[in-house]
Amino acid sequence: MLQTVKVDKQGKLTLPQDALDALGVKKEAELVMELTDNGVLLSFKKALPPLTEQIAAMNLPIGSWEQMETETEAGRTS
Repeated sequence: MLQTVKVDKQGKLTLPQDALDALGVKKEAELVMELTDNGVLLSFKKALPPLTEQIAAMNLPIGSWEQMETETEAGRTS
């Protein structure tokens, strides 16, 4: 699909609705823009899991959240 788009006076670029639909881009979605040697690459912004899920996924040797809080406050994080 080759289409021409314009940049408006405020510097905004509007992508054609049929292109957005084809990519599955919803209104107010966040995309990541990367400048490459060949041009511009747009990709979907990956959602990060909540911090607690990230910490739980680390399988840290901590018996409870209270112990983790105590260890962190004491500066013992490793």
